[in-house]
Amino acid sequence: MYKLFIVCVIFISACGQDICYMNGYMNVTNYKITTNEVTPNGVFVDTGGFNVDLVEIDNTFDKVEKCLYNLVESNYVPVPEAACLDKYLRPTPIRTCMKIKIVEPVFSECSEWHFLKELAPQELCDMKGLTTDCPCRWRWAVQDDCNIVTPPGHLGYPYLYDIVKIHTGCNGFWFDTELAKCANLTEEH
Repeated sequence: MYKLFIVCVIFISACGQDICYMNGYMNVTNYKITTNEVTPNGVFVDTGGFNVDLVEIDNTFDKVEKCLYNLVESNYVPVPEAACLDKYLRPTPIRTCMKIKIVEPVFSECSEWHFLKELAPQELCDMKGLTTDCPCRWRWAVQDDCNIVTPPGHLGYPYLYDIVKIHTGCNGFWFDTELAKCANLTEEH
C-alpha cells in the first residue's frame, strides 16, 4: 500500500508540469542562474544586474516561435546536415523551460562582438576562417540543455540561434535553409 501511495504522489506531482528539452548539448559554461525577472509572456531571466528589455525578449521569442510553428504545421522535415535529434520538429516551444542568463561581457580588439569569458576551441574559429590573433571565445552558449547564457550586448537577435537550437534539437540548424530563416530577424516569416 505504501508503494502505491508513493507512485500516486510522484504521478500527481508530475501532472501539469512542462516537459523540458533534453538535447544533450555540451555545457561550456557553469553559471548559477537565479531568475529575478519574468517577461510578460513567461521567459525567466537572470539579469545579472543589467538593464534588460523584457518586452524585446518576448518579441524575439514570438518571431522565432511563429516561424517554427509554420514549419511544424507543414510537417517540415529538416535536412540531415542539420543534425537534429528527431526526424520531425517539436510541436510547440516551451518558454517556461528556457531561462536567459545575462553575464558580464568580454571585449576583444579583434571583433565588435561581446563575448563570454569562456574560451572556445581554436579549431572552431579556424573552421570559420577567423583570425588567430585573439583567443577563440563563445559569443553565447546553451547551458543545461535549455538555458541561454549571453552578454547584454547580444540581447536582440543573436540568442535567436540558441532558441532555435534548443527548441528544434538541431545542433547544425544553419545547414537547413528553412530553419536558418527562423534565426534571422532581418527576414519576415
